[in-house]
Amino acid sequence: MIILAFSILLSGCTTQTQLPTTTTQLQTTKPQSDPIVGIWTQDLTLPEDTSPFIVTYTFFEDSRFNRQSQSGQISGQWVKIRENQYVVSYSFQEKTNTYIYDPITDTLNQPDYPELNIYRAGKMPSQTVNPAIAPVTSAPQSPNRYNVGDKIQRANTDSAYDKDRAWVILKINYDEEKYTIGKLYYDPDGRKWYKVNEDLPEIRFFSAVERDYPNLIGKINWDTVPIKYTIHTCEGTTVLSYDSEQPECGTGGSSSSSTDGVISGYGDDVIPLNVQTAGLYIFSMSHSGRSNFIVWVKGGDGYNQDLLVNEIGHYSGKKSTRLEKGKYYLDITADGYWTITIGS
Repeated sequence: MIILAFSILLSGCTTQTQLPTTTTQLQTTKPQSDPIVGIWTQDLTLPEDTSPFIVTYTFFEDSRFNRQSQSGQISGQWVKIRENQYVVSYSFQEKTNTYIYDPITDTLNQPDYPELNIYRAGKMPSQTVNPAIAPVTSAPQSPNRYNVGDKIQRANTDSAYDKDRAWVILKINYDEEKYTIGKLYYDPDGRKWYKVNEDLPEIRFFSAVERDYPNLIGKINWDTVPIKYTIHTCEGTTVLSYDSEQPECGTGGSSSSSTDGVISGYGDDVIPLNVQTAGLYIFSMSHSGRSNFIVWVKGGDGYNQDLLVNEIGHYSGKKSTRLEKGKYYLDITADGYWTITIGS
């Protein structure tokens, strides 16, 4: 009996109920970044460029934005306003840019330039040709397409297009298949085309001219086109006038043109400005380039006084500022043709 009881007790000690155990594993996933976050690239190379013109856009997760190109760097902030649509703002100006993300092609573009794709870094085609800057593929007439006196322009889809700039066929060399072309500008106030006396004619191959300037917009007699001369006044001010005579120093006749007139040029420049009468002046400005267009009014001491414009690419607009009597400078940063009309 004692042995049997001990066996039962031992048996009870060694037999245990096995309860099922379950382990709950909590899976934590990192929130997925917005599809716009990352590095993007865009090819803005033009046919006449000797080296690629690549723009890099960086959208950071903390909403910072950076645009980098050979022309410099621009920073700002981005915000998502709706699904696949974003707006970039800049700290130095009120201008904003909108970007649209296409999840099917994994590309970006801007509504103003829908044909110019922006590719995620590493995914840009090796031989990207943007439709807006693609060369003309239609075969020209043999041996040349244009005749003397033809007025031609870039295609209006070209990023370098400017309705106020044109070229004229001056001569045709059939043996070398080359055109001699002259540059024209349009004066919207005077409503006429003009040429600038410093501009020299260029000689280019048929194929290059017909590729870059595919639009025939009319004919014009180069010899009768008025010349707008660059005049350096006695005060050192640079103005443009249809009158080629130099001003007489001491007469004061040229002082009004220093703050009431048209100034035009290409690329970076510094223009002296002599203000004879204090008041509010209106600066009407246009730019046909594809990169930064910045115009500062600097005082006679060389310090920045007022920022008239800070834009990217094509621009047309106005800005008013008050100027006291004295000497100023217009400090211009540009990569294309620009025109500044000053009025009071």
